[in-house]
Amino acid sequence: MGFEKRRRTPPQDADRAAGGVARVLKIADDEGVPVAETPPDILLFSPPPWLVTGPPLGLAAVSAYLKAQGWRVKIIDGNTKAYHDAKPKDQLLWRWEYSAFWEDEAEVEKRFGAMLRRLAEEAAAVGSWAIGVNVVHRKEAAVAIFLRRLKELRPDLRIFVGGPGAGWKESRDHLRELAGDLVDGFVVGEGEVVCDELLRRMRKGESLENLPGFMIAGPDGEAKFKPGRVILDMNKLPVPDFGDFEMEHYDDNSLVVEWNRGCVARCTYCSVNDFWNAFRFKGAKAVAHELKTLHDRHGIEKFVIVDPMVNGNPEHLDAICEAIIESGVKVRWSAGISPNRDVPKSTFVKMSAAGCYQLEFGVDSGSNKILRKMGKRFKADQAGRMMRDAHNAGIDVMLYLIVGFPGETDETVQETIDWLDEYGESIDMVRSINSLTIEDGTAVEQRSELFGVEKDKSDVNWRDNWHESGSSPEMRKARVDRVIDKLKELKIPIEAEIIAEQTAGEDGPTLPDWGGATQSAGPSAGAGTFGCASFPTTGDEG
Repeated sequence: MGFEKRRRTPPQDADRAAGGVARVLKIADDEGVPVAETPPDILLFSPPPWLVTGPPLGLAAVSAYLKAQGWRVKIIDGNTKAYHDAKPKDQLLWRWEYSAFWEDEAEVEKRFGAMLRRLAEEAAAVGSWAIGVNVVHRKEAAVAIFLRRLKELRPDLRIFVGGPGAGWKESRDHLRELAGDLVDGFVVGEGEVVCDELLRRMRKGESLENLPGFMIAGPDGEAKFKPGRVILDMNKLPVPDFGDFEMEHYDDNSLVVEWNRGCVARCTYCSVNDFWNAFRFKGAKAVAHELKTLHDRHGIEKFVIVDPMVNGNPEHLDAICEAIIESGVKVRWSAGISPNRDVPKSTFVKMSAAGCYQLEFGVDSGSNKILRKMGKRFKADQAGRMMRDAHNAGIDVMLYLIVGFPGETDETVQETIDWLDEYGESIDMVRSINSLTIEDGTAVEQRSELFGVEKDKSDVNWRDNWHESGSSPEMRKARVDRVIDKLKELKIPIEAEIIAEQTAGEDGPTLPDWGGATQSAGPSAGAGTFGCASFPTTGDEG
């Protein structure tokens, strides 16, 4: 059922519709004295699972935009609330290697059902007349449990879903299957402009069927959908609003920001370009202004740049560093970088002077043959040279590796091992090393036959358990182990092993007893959407 067929509850009636339990926003004068109490127009909600290192940028970005248009907005990070409410052993289920757990609704209900219903009660009590729920792949079961209770409490509430999960048909269909008609529609792609128009139409009781960027949840939604407008001038976006987040609830005292949207690369295991459609970036002065504003507003000195690759335009990256230095703001920042766009040694030196302390290199393989299959446009030695230049400039080099991409052989694995021998002294840590997890919307998933990939979608773990003529899950694990042995020989730390040590507490290092989870050496490549300002998340945010 679409929005237009439901009885519209005006914003002023939201408190009464919630049964008189609505928590309202207090609007105060300059001296902090409440002068009015008004429920928000919209609640932006992030359910589990997701990263708990810092507040989600997408929620903050969409909130800031909507507030600039005059809407009252509240944010609840249900993911972090759920994480801290969970038992220490169950917190391990927020780790990447157990992400498949969240696809089993019965298990999610068993471990977290009561918690999700409490979050629904908190959301209902806010008193808003609309709610936007962030979904990425593997959140669908948790979202369905949350929405069932929310709809019981607030049958009048307008409910729509956004985020990367709303961008893929498989995820939308899965949510339709689990949540029935609880969801009225999906915000597909960038959320700022769409959410503003969505709220305007809902308030007026107008039809949403022809709203670009919004897909109605009914059976005609896919056919009638029209893509939304891409925000080409990112300088017009307001500084993200992190005011609703309590920083002490996050593991890292940092904020996530974006300097560009889209990606100039075309990696075959990644779908980011289908989501963002076009590469564009904020001006250098706008970047410096945003960092200074957030630094002054929140007292935060550490930032994570969530762009798929910070060097999408190397000349502009150089200009950003100059603008940060000229602004005088003292911040530290990390970012992801790709050898697909060459960066000269002088820029790494300037990045370090501007506060860059860490770069995450998406090299993935030391074999030029495998790099070509991945759609990379660089060679392994070019990546090694950039890593060395960054390391020599005083920047920590973090590395991502995929061992077990379609076409991988024992010979190509040896090429990666030899590459590590040559450039290992420049690597401070390997962020993840594992075989490929096939994600929706990627070239490997959509054109699997070209990669020789066999997939059995009746298997809940098919994304990890795929086969091809020269590869099986067992073979891929053995190849990963070979590279791990080399990293240990070179004394290069692997983040997953450090995390495993840190999670050993009173419950010990015992892993969850859910039978569907499989342990790996780190986050799965292509699974970066557990973090994009899409609505309402941004980037591979994580």
